[in-house]
Amino acid sequence: MNKAGETPLDIAERYGTPELVSVLREAGAANSKDLGKPPSPAKQLKQTVSNIKHDVQSQLQQTRQTGARVHKIAKRLKKLHISGLNNAINSATVVAVLIAIVAFAAIFTVPGQMEDKQLRSLRKVESQSRSFTNSMASEPEILNHEYKRMYALCGHWSWEETK
Repeated sequence: MNKAGETPLDIAERYGTPELVSVLREAGAANSKDLGKPPSPAKQLKQTVSNIKHDVQSQLQQTRQTGARVHKIAKRLKKLHISGLNNAINSATVVAVLIAIVAFAAIFTVPGQMEDKQLRSLRKVESQSRSFTNSMASEPEILNHEYKRMYALCGHWSWEETK
């Protein structure tokens, strides 16, 4: 389309031959009347601004949704972290209590002074203790309660109490 708003088909109809007009029509050329009036630059600018505004609003909405998802993930991660700390504290407490028991027993046991009868009795108690511990290990809630109880017996506070 030229500055006057004419298409090649308009010019061919005015100055050209009928053969040229038929070739242009077969190729898909259109009259300026068929195309309609082109939008003014102000209208094009208004449409562009409207499109940009819509895109920005869409991006802001996606940013808010992403922020909410990140917040939920951070919250879950914090819970997992606290749970991991509690498990580590409980495990360390059990190890400390076992070490204290062994040390305490070592204070009152003189090496070589145990008779065979006492040794057999100790082995029997030890095997019963192992089966009791194994049954407790299969029950996580009871085991967690026992960890806290042993930790409290040592004169310490549990993690939950210090929060």
